[in-house]
Amino acid sequence: MMKSVYLCFSLSKPFFIKSIMVLVGFKSSILGAIHQILIVFDGVVCSNTGHVIEPDWSGSSLSGIINSSSTLFKLLHLQGPMMNICTYGSLLKTIYLSENHFSGQVSKSLGNCTNLEFLSLADNSFEDVFPLWLGTLPKLQVLLLRSNKFYGSIQGLSTISPRFQKLRIIDISNNYFSGQLPDKSFQTWNAMKSVFFGSSSVLGSQVNDLDRFGSIEFPYSMKLTNKGVKQEYLKILNIFTAMDFSCNNFEGQIPQSLQDLHGLESLNLSNNKFTSHILPYLGNLKNLESLDLSQNELSGQIPQQLLQLGFLAFLNVSYNHLDGRIPQGKQFNTFENNSYLGNPGLCGTPLSKECENSRVPTVLPPTSRNEYESLLPDDIIDWMVISLGVGSGLIIGIVIGNLLYARYGDSVLERLGMRKNRWVRPLRNTRRN
Repeated sequence: MMKSVYLCFSLSKPFFIKSIMVLVGFKSSILGAIHQILIVFDGVVCSNTGHVIEPDWSGSSLSGIINSSSTLFKLLHLQGPMMNICTYGSLLKTIYLSENHFSGQVSKSLGNCTNLEFLSLADNSFEDVFPLWLGTLPKLQVLLLRSNKFYGSIQGLSTISPRFQKLRIIDISNNYFSGQLPDKSFQTWNAMKSVFFGSSSVLGSQVNDLDRFGSIEFPYSMKLTNKGVKQEYLKILNIFTAMDFSCNNFEGQIPQSLQDLHGLESLNLSNNKFTSHILPYLGNLKNLESLDLSQNELSGQIPQQLLQLGFLAFLNVSYNHLDGRIPQGKQFNTFENNSYLGNPGLCGTPLSKECENSRVPTVLPPTSRNEYESLLPDDIIDWMVISLGVGSGLIIGIVIGNLLYARYGDSVLERLGMRKNRWVRPLRNTRRN
């Protein structure tokens, strides 16, 4: 079992360096002992036990590139512009530069990291537009840009050229993105479109350059807000899919292309300026476990189609302009008041406000008008039926009565002892005096 890992990699000049030390400690399942691989480089401060405790690039400007034979890269406590990281053909699979003080633009050298699977630039001070060119990286699965100063509209997501085809997790929350998301924004995000039915595995990289001890697996880790709570994932399963666009300034309608992401498990669009309705197509995301649409400007009713989300464990639509009855049944019976706060027009369980019409729909409403719907009130329909019945009965009675009288009228009258008036007899039966 791996006990501790502190990894740095050799950096090409110039770096104005002092000393870098790498300490890899792990327990051998065969020998049961702690083995240490100690390699001395330049550029950080190390403790007397050999642990890397902080970098030391005082009086120098950070530049240069990372050795292309590296597969992992993680540095902490850095500031200033981002260095060039990759050359063409780089083997880097993981780049973790979160929780530093990088500023300026994202280095375009990342476009050379064609083997990159995991990129975390979260919690820095990058000030740039959305790096759409990262979408051309063929193996990128995790992209974390959370809590920076990225700005502007995200253009180009709806272009025909394929982008982010293997992306499974994206977090761009807490930035300054704005504008509308085009309807076809996510049409090439193929990894989120299908539900994974195979055996799951942990996303990670493998170091194979340890001659004495074989290879070591390094699982990817991250922080992500899911189901309303910021969580730390020490391991990421390859079946997990999530999208966090919260705390920006996106506006307009929620893109319809979201309905194709059937494998999506967590969707967070909260704290934006999305308008229009909660569209029924969100009911197509049958794998969804967490849906947060809170603190937007959405209006209209909560679609009954959301009852189809059988795995939904967290829902938050608070502080919008929603109205009407809250859907009842299935997963909606598990949500509390907090899910609906700040919508004065909503009514029904679990809120204390009752709806004016006490009847609760028991079936999902059809998506289009059908034969069971009517444009007229029920009372008008009742009187129309009664009138048609009485009128048709009267006409039929008159017709049948005339026919019976013409055929049997005389014999019936004679049997009843009734005589016909003389003036109606034929003239040929009268006698002359």
